Amino acid sequence: MWPEIVASEVGLQSVNVAASGISNDTIFNNIMDGIIEYGDRIDTIAVLWTTADRIPFFYKTIIPSAELYIEDMDNRTEDLDKWMSNRPAGDAVKEFLRDDHFNLDKMLSYWMGSILRKMYELIVICDKFGYKLIMGQGPAYFDEIPLSKFLDESISLKKIKFFMDSSYFNRLEKHRNNIIGWPLLPEIGGWDFDTYRKSHQCTTVSDKDYHPNAYGQQIFADVFKKRISYEL
Repeated sequence: MWPEIVASEVGLQSVNVAASGISNDTIFNNIMDGIIEYGDRIDTIAVLWTTADRIPFFYKTIIPSAELYIEDMDNRTEDLDKWMSNRPAGDAVKEFLRDDHFNLDKMLSYWMGSILRKMYELIVICDKFGYKLIMGQGPAYFDEIPLSKFLDESISLKKIKFFMDSSYFNRLEKHRNNIIGWPLLPEIGGWDFDTYRKSHQCTTVSDKDYHPNAYGQQIFADVFKKRISYEL
C-alpha cells in the first residue's frame, strides 16, 4: 500500500492505521489513537480522506447515497446486491429524504464542513506536537449525483457554497501546502486522487473493483513522497 511505499522510499517506518471502507470519522479517530500510542516517535502523519457520506455505525460503515445510486444502476451485479443487503440503509435514507423535517441546507452544511473541521484539528494538533502533516482526498469528496437524482434538484452550487462558506475554509487556505489537491473540489480548482489517476491507465484492481492496484498505489505514493520529501 502507498503508506509503506512512501515510508520505505523516504527512510521512515510505516504505521498504517487505515482500514477498508471506513469513514472520515473513523480515519480521524484512528489517527488520534496512533498519536496517543506512538507520541514523540512520530515524524510525519499522512492522511488520505474518503467520501463525506460514509457514516460510522457501531464498528461498521454505511454509505446511504451509494445505496441510492446502486439501486438505480442498470448493470447491477449479484455482488452489488449482496453488498446492499449487508448494509440496508437505502430505504431508511429514502424515508429521511422524504420527511417533512428534512432540511437539505443543513445536511449539506454538515457534510461539506465535516472534513474541513477534521483537517484543521489535525493541523493544530500536529503543530502543537511538531509532527509534519500531509493530507489528500482519495475518492471525490462529495458525489451529489445520487442525491440530486432522488430529490430531482441540482445541488452542485449549494455544495460549493457550503464548502467555501465554512469557517474553516479560509483557515485551511493558509495551510494549503499541507493539503494535496487543495481545495479538493474540481469545481473550484481542486482535485482528488481518483481523478488524478484517471490520467494513467490500468490503475484499478479490476473492472468490478475500482480500488487502486499495485500501480495505482505507486501513483499515490509518488505524489505523497514528493510532498513529504519537500517537508523533510
